[in-house]
Amino acid sequence: LDGTKYIHIHTPCPPGWGFETRYSIKIGRLAVETGYFDLYEVEKGEFRLTGASEKLVEKRKLTPVGDYLRTQSRFRLLKDEQTAKIQAQVDAKWSRYWQAAEQAAAAE
Repeated sequence: LDGTKYIHIHTPCPPGWGFETRYSIKIGRLAVETGYFDLYEVEKGEFRLTGASEKLVEKRKLTPVGDYLRTQSRFRLLKDEQTAKIQAQVDAKWSRYWQAAEQAAAAE
């Protein structure tokens, strides 16, 4: 691939995020399964979801974001209203993904 490359990696941090090390993989997966962190690539200006995020578009079902937030002490002070606001933001993002997938399927 020619040009600039950028890799953004979501890596759980047990001491900073406040959870036991043995839950690192579970928390990383929850970040994706809740839609909080999406897996994607942009190649030649084309955005596309990949891996587990691509499968979430097919399933059209996300795990509640609160399941991800509650696993970490760094979010312990969040109120229910704040968690609901985060969930609404995640839902809005994924609604756009689902709509784009429907439009792409209709165009085929």
